[in-house]
This record gives sequence, structure tokens and C-alpha cells, in this order.
Amino acid sequence: MTRFGVIQDYIGRDGRSKTLTFLVELLNRRGIVPTILTFSGPADAADFRSIARSELELDLVTLPPTRIHLGHVYNQLRLPFLVRDRLEAFDIVFACDTGVYGYPGPLELIRFVCFPIEQVPRYEERYRRLPYRVWGMGLGLVQRRLRRRSSFHGTWIAISEFTREAMLETYPLSRDQIAVLYPPASTDHVVPSMARERAVVSLARFNEDKHQLEQIELARSFPDIPFYLAGSTRFSGYYERCREAAAALENVELLPNIDSHRVETLLQRAKVFLHTKRYEHFGMSTVEAVTRGCIPVVHDSGGQREVVPFPELRFATLEEASKLLARALDGQFDHLLPELQAHVRRFGADEFCRQLDSLLDGVLGRPGSATS
Repeated sequence: MTRFGVIQDYIGRDGRSKTLTFLVELLNRRGIVPTILTFSGPADAADFRSIARSELELDLVTLPPTRIHLGHVYNQLRLPFLVRDRLEAFDIVFACDTGVYGYPGPLELIRFVCFPIEQVPRYEERYRRLPYRVWGMGLGLVQRRLRRRSSFHGTWIAISEFTREAMLETYPLSRDQIAVLYPPASTDHVVPSMARERAVVSLARFNEDKHQLEQIELARSFPDIPFYLAGSTRFSGYYERCREAAAALENVELLPNIDSHRVETLLQRAKVFLHTKRYEHFGMSTVEAVTRGCIPVVHDSGGQREVVPFPELRFATLEEASKLLARALDGQFDHLLPELQAHVRRFGADEFCRQLDSLLDGVLGRPGSATS
């Protein structure tokens, strides 16, 4: 049996984890039980299993995370070095959104990149202020040093064209060395345009980069419109800030860690889906909101441009976002929904599984693999 290792810094209810459930499912169908090496423990693993379409067979190895401030990106960077001595136990390793340095050359490696860590300080606003600015400068120095001693072998996958462009700027790779494999959004249940509640829904983990505080501020301008803000609370400090900000607004409801059934109900009920992250790497939640019949209002950057091809639905400033919300709530963009829903079918789970299954066929069939 093929010994298959998966490396991801944490697992839970987020989009990266949902993508990983599909990989595990495909491997299980081949009779492969992967080992997941992660900083997450049993509670996170239970959340991870809860978002899967079927029962998953996997082995979990929990690694000790750092507890320093700003440790999330640092953990991603150090993860390949932390597991390096364990990798000889595997025939193939699937490295999901980790640092790309530190992997031994002979390893059969699939690198699934949500976004290059090196580019994070450039695209996330928090790195423009202290202490993040200092951290970002240090991160760059460390990675330039590591780069000189690293191999760029293996199969490279980007989750969007936006991510692939960032990878081409960062690594010594050519375009044809990087495949684009969009994450598996749920597009099988298309809900047509219908009478809906004049309400706004958002779906993203509560995190500074997702800008839920801005969504709450926008809600002040629409006192008669319900705003439903749903997401996981892995970054609980930011969630508390959102809870305090929303406390004085009767039209804002925070919905932490709700189950998939409740999410489905929200997306099928609300008129507008709002997403405020700048330079979103892809936008799985936007795809699923469009499929369920929501009109998307998203930031004009990153992978959201690939998901929402109509510029009139994208904003650059909060003032523009407010104007778009008003128009969307009044139904002025309803005529775009059929074409939007047809467009996002390309991001569905079936297409993801087809492409990933084909990729696994190629990797597992190479000379030297356990199944070749």
C-alpha cells in the first residue's frame, strides 16, 4: 500500500480543510489511508471530519506549535523542517500551503499552494503597521537565506490564476510547471433567482484579514437590513472585537461556528453575499453563495476577479461597497445571476475531483512509487 503523507499547519472547518477532505476521500477510494501531520489536535480533527461528505479514514499526527506572537505564518514556514526526519516514512507527500523550503530532494512531493508565504506581507494590510512590518522584514530575510539551499522539485499546484501569478514572481518556475486547480466548491445545488429576504450574508472565518469589522460598519448605513456574519472563530480575539462592535446594532447577527445546514439556509434566504477581504486567494464561499442564488458584492482584487467576472459587482472602497449593496438589495443586478451561476460551475467539486484524480494517477504511476 502506498504510504501517503499530508502536511498542513492546521485543519478544521475552513476552506483549505474542506479541500483536504476531498483529497482524503479520493485516497480512501484507492485503498490509501493518509497520515496528516499538523499542529491541530483531536478537537480540530473532529471539526475537519464534520465537513466531509463521507466518513474519512486517516491517521493524525499532532505536532507542537509555537506559542509566539504572529506564530501562524511562522508555523507554516517551519513546518517542512519540523517534519523533515519523518518524511522518509512516506512514498508521496502532499504539502498544503506550507513553506516551500526544507524538503529533501529525493522526496515525491505534491505542493498545493494557496498563496506564497513570501508574498503575504505585500498583500495583507496588517503588515503595513508595527509589529507586523518588522515581522514581515524578518520573514523576508529568513526566506531569502533558506531559498539559496532549497530544491524546487515536485508537482506544483496553485488554487487560482492569481496565486499562480504570485508564485511566478516568487519561485524559479515557469508557467507550465504550475497547474491551476480551483478548490472544490459546492455547486451541485443551484438555486434560481427567487423572492428573498432583503438581507446581507457573509461567510468567512473571523479574522482581521477578512474585515468583518468593516462589514459591521457598513451595516450602520442599512439599519433596516439584517446582516448575518457567519464563520469560524479560530482567531477568537478578533471575534470578540466583532462581537463588541456589533453589540449596539440591532441589525447585525454574528453566527460563530454554525453547521453546514444553517449556512445552506442562510445562503438560500439572503439577497446579497458580501465579501470584504482584499486579495482573496480564490473565493470558495463566494462560489457557493452565487450557486445558492445570492448576488455577490466583493472586493475588486485577487481571485475574486476570477469568481465574479462582472466589474459592476466589485468594489475598491467602502463607499463603493455601500452603493453596490444598496443597488444589489434593490434587485438591480438580478439579471446577472443566471450567467454568474453558469460561470461558477467550473469551480465545482466534481471538476476538482476529476483533475486531482488524474494528477494522482500520474504521481502514483511513476517508477518507484509503491503502486507502479
